[in-house]
Amino acid sequence: MVAVLLRALARRIVAAAEVDLPRHAGPTTPAPSAEETSGVTAESVFHDAALKYLDQQIASNIELDTRTGQSFAIDSTVLTIAFGLLRLSQSPATGWAKAGLVAALSAYGCVLGFCFLASLYRRMQYRPDIPTLRTYVADLSGADLQLWVALEYMASSEANERIITRKSRLVGAATFFLFIEGICLSTSALLIVI
Repeated sequence: MVAVLLRALARRIVAAAEVDLPRHAGPTTPAPSAEETSGVTAESVFHDAALKYLDQQIASNIELDTRTGQSFAIDSTVLTIAFGLLRLSQSPATGWAKAGLVAALSAYGCVLGFCFLASLYRRMQYRPDIPTLRTYVADLSGADLQLWVALEYMASSEANERIITRKSRLVGAATFFLFIEGICLSTSALLIVI
């Protein structure tokens, strides 16, 4: 479906770029089309769009990996420091403060779990397969080869979409529980200090 839409869009762009040149009388050679003079073909537009989308997915995957690592690092640091400072406090923890600390520990466990699950989604699809591409170089024209590569990019993007969606949900859940943990720790600390 996406391929059909991208091809239709590419054809419209190429058709809009065509210019009719005035012709004089007598035998002439046909004027080159805008596609031939500009080097822009429907296949190249489709190829470029599919490549940019795949590159954007790979950049999103890298960003999600970075956020997963940051959530884990921040969470572990904050919890350790908070419990260390609360241990130094001279005031005893009340029932509500203890409940907040238990909730913070539970949220910490959730952050660790969601970060671990997000880290399991590591492998992204990136096609075309280079040995297959090498065999097709001899058999296909430039435009056909470019179209085949674009279709391979599109297939990779469709496979990656599920991975990115799952991973982003897990990273979002880890971030949510990181906030919950911060609220529980802050509330508990205030209850102990006050």
